[in-house]
Amino acid sequence: MSSDPVGGPIFLLFLLILLYGRLSGAEAAVHALNEARLRREAEAEDERAKRLLPLAEAPEEVLSALQICITFTALLCGALGAVVFAPLLAEALPDSFLTAAWRSALSAVIVILALGLIMLVLAVALPRRLAERDPERVASRRLKRLRWLASFLRPLVRAMDALSQ
Repeated sequence: MSSDPVGGPIFLLFLLILLYGRLSGAEAAVHALNEARLRREAEAEDERAKRLLPLAEAPEEVLSALQICITFTALLCGALGAVVFAPLLAEALPDSFLTAAWRSALSAVIVILALGLIMLVLAVALPRRLAERDPERVASRRLKRLRWLASFLRPLVRAMDALSQ
């Protein structure tokens, strides 16, 4: 049985990027909800519009909870990359003109920038574009989880709001 020291972290990084993309898409969908259209559709007895209208009218708590999750997911991706992949890159950098400390720092910066670019394309731009095409569908599919997330993170959201006042 062979031991792969980077297989598990790569899989975890993949899961974190996937989570980041889903959170980013949900955030874009909530931002893109059209309150006036949802109100008209709710008055016409559209059940999905009735469920989404409260979110469109007061999205602040859900958006704050999403921002907290997005931020921590990005931090976890960067930390995982720096801890697991930067040392591997540092070993590959030539030691003729860089000290070990500089190779370590440079490799961490390179890994974090590379992860940032990957996340920007795969976990921000693409999910947001897809969510903005049909925000009601995306928000409707995630509505229960968004409400749970906002409820779960409510104490943290309120504490952060109080600190920022």
